[in-house]
Amino acid sequence: MKQGINRPIFAADCINAVMRELKLHAIAGGEQREGGRRIRVAVLIDGINAIFNRMSLVNKEISEFKGKMFTRKYMEGLLPVDKFTVIRQLKKMLG
Repeated sequence: MKQGINRPIFAADCINAVMRELKLHAIAGGEQREGGRRIRVAVLIDGINAIFNRMSLVNKEISEFKGKMFTRKYMEGLLPVDKFTVIRQLKKMLG
């Protein structure tokens, strides 16, 4: 966790590792329990519907917002939601 906090470039990888660990521990913990029942893990995410959109509001060419956001030039440069590693990991965890 300290790696992700101190170095933002690795933050997505740290989040992915934590989610993977949660999933593995929930599965492994269930195998150790009587009857082999899985441990249930609740993941609460504010704004979860945003990951199911086709496009994000992040523009690949314009890094800083200046002026009008929904111009044609801005809209043409939007990145698909699946380009973000954290979003892909969340979808994998939910699916």
